[in-house]
Amino acid sequence: MLFVLLLFQLLNESEATVLRLTEQASVLKGEIRRLERNQERENAISNMEYLKNIVYKVCRSEAS
Repeated sequence: MLFVLLLFQLLNESEATVLRLTEQASVLKGEIRRLERNQERENAISNMEYLKNIVYKVCRSEAS
């Protein structure tokens, strides 16, 4: 009987661990998605800065 109780306790602890790890995985996946969006924004800003510099150079060369 004691063995069965120990097994139930281990099962409960395992289920609690699985729940905790599932929640952690969900939080980490959300963080990854947020970081990926930030990376995409940084790339877009970098591309716009490059385009701005090209347009500026073209405008300066046409003005000369």
